[in-house]
Amino acid sequence: MSFFAIAAYVIWEALADLVGVGERPEPTGLGIVVLALSVIVMPILAWAKRRVASGLGSAALMADAAETRLCFYLSAVVLAGLVANGWLGWWWMDPIAGLAVAWVAIREGREAWASGDEPADSLALECQVECCPSCPIAV
Repeated sequence: MSFFAIAAYVIWEALADLVGVGERPEPTGLGIVVLALSVIVMPILAWAKRRVASGLGSAALMADAAETRLCFYLSAVVLAGLVANGWLGWWWMDPIAGLAVAWVAIREGREAWASGDEPADSLALECQVECCPSCPIAV
């Protein structure tokens, strides 16, 4: 649900900016540096989370890794929007970048929602991790 909430908020803000209701983005050097660092760190963090989640069989940590990957996309797109705004004066790039991020969030949300449709598999995985490798409810 958090992916869909993120998408709804970003779409709302992007459309408000495009029609002139919201504030125009103002790039700052610190903001660009923070986003650039996020573009470097987030993929590494997402990879590490996926690796640990696979080892533990943790669906929750795997979902968190997907959210971290979304943070990477968000950082990359926002960085591109801010750089285009700051260097080229393209104020509209930031809300357009936001709409791209919303599309990714919706896609990730649908993927996460679809993977949660298998409660029996989840229960079997939890049993195998928590109690015994030869779980009686294993699929």
